[in-house]
Amino acid sequence: MRGNADMLPVLLDLDLVEGGWDGSVRPYPGINVCNFAAQALRTSLLKKFQDDKSPSADAAALEVFLSSNERCRQWSGLPDLTTAEAVAIGEAKDYIYRLFFQNEGYLNSFNLAEISAGFNFGNGANIGSPGTDFFSKIALSTMAATSSTLHYFYMEAISENPTWSSVESTRRCFRETEIVRGSRLSFVPKTRTISRTICTEPTLNKLFLKGFSLRPAVSTLRFSLTRIGNWLG
Repeated sequence: MRGNADMLPVLLDLDLVEGGWDGSVRPYPGINVCNFAAQALRTSLLKKFQDDKSPSADAAALEVFLSSNERCRQWSGLPDLTTAEAVAIGEAKDYIYRLFFQNEGYLNSFNLAEISAGFNFGNGANIGSPGTDFFSKIALSTMAATSSTLHYFYMEAISENPTWSSVESTRRCFRETEIVRGSRLSFVPKTRTISRTICTEPTLNKLFLKGFSLRPAVSTLRFSLTRIGNWLG
């Protein structure tokens, strides 16, 4: 396997040259699309190769996470905006205002039936659940949440579903309901030099997040803000 890994860049180079790559690595200005794509693939080939992961990869990820949070805490505004940047941010603010506040706010018109229609746990781990499958989360977990209000809304949301209500009634006979402070931070492999931070969410928080985020207005807001963020760089 070690020999195969060593040969992989060589074989990739042969394929890329055959596909039109001139073998050079240079900055974007002055390079065509084919060569840019080829050199991007070549330089990132072993970026996530994990056989020699740095022992400080998790610590590096935590440092980035904490420093980013600190910069957010110290943020006091955007200095020296260009006209285009000011317009883009103004558009985002206006959209958010209309979404939440104008005509009582579109989001304020949501009801439990609409939100629960999008209920989904996702396929990852959740705090309070012994497994990642749907049965573990709905029948064997502690239904962990950051607020008892979520437990109340959950019971209200499933009250019209006899099967779901019956499962929850049985679950409560054998499992507790749990209040937790928040999500759990951990690390997963990303590159050889730095890990990626992830947060494991409480079971009920994830359920409601999925139900809420699938609403059209929220999806549109997320898409619009992402486009503006990418445009601003």
